Amino acid sequence: MSSARRDPTVVYWKIYYGGGTEWSSNTGVWAAAPDSDVQMVVLWRADGMRRMMRGTHYYWHDSEAAPNAFGLTDNPVWCAGHVKTGKRLGDGDWLVTLLRAMTDMQFLNPPINP
Repeated sequence: MSSARRDPTVVYWKIYYGGGTEWSSNTGVWAAAPDSDVQMVVLWRADGMRRMMRGTHYYWHDSEAAPNAFGLTDNPVWCAGHVKTGKRLGDGDWLVTLLRAMTDMQFLNPPINP
């Protein structure tokens, strides 16, 4: 299964890692973020909606194909661009990460750089 999104309205993204580390589009480019232990990626659209990608083995962002091309899959054959890998966490640790992402105050008013 693969899910891809080429959405020109994505204005901000954030990666949540196990152990509490985070990386966002304001921190730096996708390719510079740590490549493993991704728990979820959240995309923020200009209209205020967000998409949470989680629970898979591979996450990718292909800025060469389109500035806002993101996707997730369990099969690396379907990846494009720069790939990050997920990691299984224990239920308790994963729940902490999920709650952190769902209650992240930045998503109420994301700090979007022009």
